Amino acid sequence: MAVKRIKNHGKWVWQARVAYRGLRRAAFRAIKDEARQGEAELLQALKGEAAQSQEQGQRPATLRQLFEFYAHDLEVRGKGPDTPRRPRSRSSGSRQRSWTVQ
Repeated sequence: MAVKRIKNHGKWVWQARVAYRGLRRAAFRAIKDEARQGEAELLQALKGEAAQSQEQGQRPATLRQLFEFYAHDLEVRGKGPDTPRRPRSRSSGSRQRSWTVQ
């Protein structure tokens, strides 16, 4: 967080810069006090955005979202639309083995 005087397109202005949890914003004002006020407003806005994104990250996904993600993942990996099928059941008979503990 900083308020400093810079030259922007040939004109001297006050720049308020704010960074909060990986998010950054900047505002330009003509007067230093306005820049300080802008800095406070930017910080509040960034805190709100960070809290909102954190809430969305903690919210459990719905079943529809999971299926949409799964379908998108199949498309990305080049799988066809017939990929999600039931697995074949094993045939009964000589292939089944009975394991015993000795």
